[in-house]
Amino acid sequence: MARICSVKGCKNKHKGRGFCDTHLAKEIFTDSKLCTHDGCNNKHKGRGYCDKHLQRLRKWGDVNFVPDPKIANAKRAKSSKGHSVSKQTREKISKANSNPSKQTRKKLSESHKGKRVPKIVKQKISISLTGRKLTKEHAEKSRIGLTGLKRSPQQRKNISKGRMGIKFSKEHLKNLSISHRGHKASEVTRKRMSISIKKTYDENPELRQKLSDIQSTPERKQLQREVMRQVRHNQQKPNLKELKIKEILTNAGLVFNPEQDLNRFNQQSDKSNFGMFINIPFSHTQLEQKFKEVDFLIQPNKIIEHNGGYDHADPRKYKPNDKIRKTTAKTIWKKEKMIHDSLKIEGYEILVVWQLDLDTDAENTTKKILKFAKS
Repeated sequence: MARICSVKGCKNKHKGRGFCDTHLAKEIFTDSKLCTHDGCNNKHKGRGYCDKHLQRLRKWGDVNFVPDPKIANAKRAKSSKGHSVSKQTREKISKANSNPSKQTRKKLSESHKGKRVPKIVKQKISISLTGRKLTKEHAEKSRIGLTGLKRSPQQRKNISKGRMGIKFSKEHLKNLSISHRGHKASEVTRKRMSISIKKTYDENPELRQKLSDIQSTPERKQLQREVMRQVRHNQQKPNLKELKIKEILTNAGLVFNPEQDLNRFNQQSDKSNFGMFINIPFSHTQLEQKFKEVDFLIQPNKIIEHNGGYDHADPRKYKPNDKIRKTTAKTIWKKEKMIHDSLKIEGYEILVVWQLDLDTDAENTTKKILKFAKS
C-alpha cells in the first residue's frame, strides 16, 4: 500500500519527512522551526540556533557566553575608531533622538543615576556647547521643565560643590546681570533664601568670619565705595529732597551744570554756578576714604549737604549709642565731622540741610540755603 501524507485529511502521496509535496514545502518555509537552545523559543536562524545565539557562537565560540558590557563597549569603540559619520547620518540620528517619549527619558535618567561623568567628557560637552544659543522655544521648555522642581538636600549640596571655585568671565557675568534685570523674587523665595543663608552661617561659623575678613580689607572697602559712587553717578534722578534744593537754587537764578567731574566742572565755571554729586578729594590720617561726593557744589568753594534723618542719624531723633544699621549714631557723627573738617582745611565752606528742617520749616530753610549760596 502506498504511503500517504501524515497531515489529517490529506490523502496525497508521501514525498518526504512524513509529508506530501505540498505540506513538505510548507514545513520547510514556515516559522515552525525554533532555536535548539534550552528555554529559547526564538525563530531558527542557522546551525540550529536563533540569531542571538548564533551571533554568540560566531563571536565568542560559546552559545552561553555573555560578555562584560564594558569589554564589549570598548571593543565596539576600538572597531569604530577612525570611522567618520556623514552629516546626513548625524542629522538623521539627531532627528530620531530629538523627541524621545517620557518613558524613554525616564529610563535614560534612571540608567544614568549614580554614574560619574569623566572630566574629559565634561570638557568635550562644555566645548561643544560653547557659543550655542538656545532657541526661544527650547529656553521656554527648559524653564517650564524646571518650574516647581524640588531637589534633595544632597543634590543641592553636590551642585554647590560643583560650582565652587568656578570663575565666570566678565561677559558671562554681564549676561547674567542682564537676564536678572526686572526680575523680583517673591516674598516666599526671599524668606527661604534668608533662612538658608542663616542656616549656612550657623553651621559654618568659620565661613562667616572668612567673609567678614574679606569684606573688611582696605581694597574691598575702596571697591565698595567706587561701586556706590558709580551707582550714584549713573542714577537717573536724585531723591525728592535733593530735587527740592536744586529747585530753590535754580529759582534764585543759579545755573545748573550736569558735569560731575571736578576739573571739567571748574573749567565751565563761567557758564554755570552749581553742580551735583561731584567728587572732591581730601585726606585724613584716620580715614581710608580719599574722596567725598558732595550733594551740591556752588562755585567756587561752597558745599551744601542734604542729610536724611536715618542715614545720617539726626541728633534730634537719635541718641549717641542708638544702632543705625551695623554701626551707631556716635560713629556716624564722628566720621562726618572728620570729613567736614578735612574739606574745610581744603578751603571749602559747608552747609548741612537736614531733611526734618525741609519737611517742618521749609520757608526758613529756603532762606538759609539762599543766604549761604549768595553770600
